[in-house]
Amino acid sequence: QWLGQKRLGADGTDLMYWVVFQNVGVGIFSVISGRMADRYGNRVVLRWQILGMAGVPFLAVLSTHFDPQIGRPMFVLIYLLLGIAPVTLKSLQNYVLELAPDDEHERYLSSLSGCMGVPFIFSPLAGFLFDYSPEILMGGVSLLMFAGGLLTWTIVEPRHNVIMESEVFAD
Repeated sequence: QWLGQKRLGADGTDLMYWVVFQNVGVGIFSVISGRMADRYGNRVVLRWQILGMAGVPFLAVLSTHFDPQIGRPMFVLIYLLLGIAPVTLKSLQNYVLELAPDDEHERYLSSLSGCMGVPFIFSPLAGFLFDYSPEILMGGVSLLMFAGGLLTWTIVEPRHNVIMESEVFAD
């Protein structure tokens, strides 16, 4: 919001459109993610969600380097893409639930919540970096998210493991 307001001259009306487009994005990405997860599993969905979100901070900074006539409308698309974020949280929870034994669901979900809270420890540093240079902070966030997306190639797909185990027991 700060980038759009301070660098592109966005106002309250723009903010209203941003919120609407973010909610539209949530709806669109929920449908796409749900269908993909049902067909291919949550690992693939997490991969595209995280890699997709990695570009959002970069695009936000990039849009501020255009003329406001171009940058302000571009910001609406950024908020549309931000609709991936809440859907990704649900995908992470679904992935964890697939990994966890039924009697351990609560423990696994609470561990996930604890891990998701760790970055907030660094929020004062992030605020300082944002005041110093939004480009450095947003670029760093994009790089970290991209690295996280690449790491999804190293995690297991629980559905495939269940199928393989059942095939082993069938023999």
